[in-house]
Amino acid sequence: MGWTIAQAHAGRGRATELACALLDLAFAGLGVRPVEAHAFADNAPILRVMEKVGLRHEGTFKEESLHRTRGWVDGVTYAMLASEHRARGRRLSTSRRPEVRNSLDITLRKVAA
Repeated sequence: MGWTIAQAHAGRGRATELACALLDLAFAGLGVRPVEAHAFADNAPILRVMEKVGLRHEGTFKEESLHRTRGWVDGVTYAMLASEHRARGRRLSTSRRPEVRNSLDITLRKVAA
């Protein structure tokens, strides 16, 4: 699982909402059982998002991720099972932004077809 948010949109909760949408798509739309997310260990904003949406820290790995300018850096893996997602009851349908809900609905319909 991965995402990129433009700096101009940072700090507005969009990454959290996007992560929720990706989890909903993976579990409800695609029927995936485990989801893994990987990040650079020093990327504090992304780590906060992963924890906020309920992903569980699975491990930190020394120099396992290749950064385009810094070379090999520590990486982390977070994960969630479908059963954990269901237990949290977190669904994007509570999103305040209709464009986000509509995008997910369109994607789910395409997957189901």
